[in-house]
Amino acid sequence: MRTFVVTLVAAVLAAGCTLPRQNNMPSEEDLVAMAHKLPTEDDIRERFRAVAGVLREICTAPEFSPYFAKTPCLATMATRRQLNDRTKITAREKAAMIAAHEEIDALNAETRRIMIESQIEPYVELAQQAQTLTEPVVRANRKRLMDGTITWGQYNRNRLSISQNLSEHRKAFDEALEEEPTEVSASKEKDSRQ
Repeated sequence: MRTFVVTLVAAVLAAGCTLPRQNNMPSEEDLVAMAHKLPTEDDIRERFRAVAGVLREICTAPEFSPYFAKTPCLATMATRRQLNDRTKITAREKAAMIAAHEEIDALNAETRRIMIESQIEPYVELAQQAQTLTEPVVRANRKRLMDGTITWGQYNRNRLSISQNLSEHRKAFDEALEEEPTEVSASKEKDSRQ
């Protein structure tokens, strides 16, 4: 959609004509202003860097330590002990887990919102897949631990499996970005050279 708006604005400006303004139709200036307000790839990359820092803060916060004592911040960092832990969640661990995931979920939701607002197809697709495919699996795994259906070890192994699946998807995503820059990036790069 972003590419469409930018292309539409460029075509109209190049032709030297104006769009007829109807009841709810935005003007040329409105379209240009809207396009300039959309998050860029640089904005998204900066968000990813910021998320990593905030996530470190969450994982090391004392109030969440009962949770992170049983599971790693990043699933790929699970120890053998964590993967084989046969204990079930306690009330204290559950309270810390709920509080930690309130912050993590808010962080992830805001990041997905920025990615979708960018209207840059690979980022939109990644955000939508995270929301519709990954998030339900993550929440189901959490629920099963909190309900006492599974042990910490099972929870951690499930987290690791989910993480490995995401890594494979992200690798394909990164390769797609490297192969072909988005049209928006190319046009911004061209604009910056002029």
